[in-house]
Amino acid sequence: MKLTAQIVIVTGSNGAVGSVVTERLRHSARHVVAVRRGAAVEFRPIDKQHSVLTGNLANPESVHKMIAAMATNLESGQALVNIAGGFSLDGPLDGISPSAWDHMMKVNFNTCMNMCRELLPLFKTQGFGRIINFGSQSGDTGMAGAIPYAVSKAAVHALTRSLAIEGGGIVTANLII
Repeated sequence: MKLTAQIVIVTGSNGAVGSVVTERLRHSARHVVAVRRGAAVEFRPIDKQHSVLTGNLANPESVHKMIAAMATNLESGQALVNIAGGFSLDGPLDGISPSAWDHMMKVNFNTCMNMCRELLPLFKTQGFGRIINFGSQSGDTGMAGAIPYAVSKAAVHALTRSLAIEGGGIVTANLII
C-alpha cells in the first residue's frame, strides 16, 4: 500500500523529531494522526489530512481508549511511527534510584509497547500494517551515565525485532536508530 493511501499514527508528534516527521508525513500520507500527551483521551480533527489524538501512552487503558476514539472518527490506521520517549542522565549504576528506572522504562518502552500491543491485532485483521519504532544506538552499545535510558531503548529494540517475526509478513516492524 502506498503512503499516499495510508493513515499514519505518529506518537511524540509535538517533540523535536516528532514534529518534523509529522509535518513531512502531512504532505505524503493520506491522513496523519498526531499523538500527544494529554490528561484526557481526545480525538480532534484539524483538517482533511490531519488529526490530533491525546492521552497517556504509558497507560494501557488510556491507549485502548485512544485507539477506540480514533476508530470512531477514522478507519484503522495502516502505519504507526513510535517516536515518543525521553532521555535522562542518571549517573553511575550504584546511584540510580528505582524511580529513575521506572521513569525511563515508562516513557521509552511502555509507551512504545502499549501502542504496538493495541494496533498489532488491528493491523493483522486488516491484512496490512507498518510499525516503525525509534530506538537509540545506546540500546545496542550501552551508555555510561544513562543506563536506564540505554536499557529501555534495548527493550524497544528487542520488541521491534520480535514484532517483525510475529507480524508474519502482514505487519512489518522496523527500527530507526
